[in-house]
Amino acid sequence: MTKKQTIDTLSKFLKKLARTTGAVSAEGGVVTFEDGLSFDLRVALKPTYVVVQEGGSSSELYFHAWPTRTEANTDRKYCATAAYKTSPVIRVPATAAALGEDFFEPAENIMQGVAEVDFP
Repeated sequence: MTKKQTIDTLSKFLKKLARTTGAVSAEGGVVTFEDGLSFDLRVALKPTYVVVQEGGSSSELYFHAWPTRTEANTDRKYCATAAYKTSPVIRVPATAAALGEDFFEPAENIMQGVAEVDFP
């Protein structure tokens, strides 16, 4: 599930929850409303796995976000074949990843700032 899909799913769930006046049941992370509509929050709230890649001849760094650790490790291997260094795989909790760009943009800016630490 992409970040956008996760945000869309959570948004639909919260809107449905706010409008419901009927019975709601929850079991094992699946919430079911009286009309039968259900949301599997275990899927929507999975972590994201990030790899930080160096920018080649520049000091730029890039985030690559993946839904699974396996895909993130595959990306690391691909980057290595193209002669780009990467970080180890970093697990981003679902609560942070679900914020999408509100999380990833500042995190990427902080990461880039660290790479450019210098005297004023």
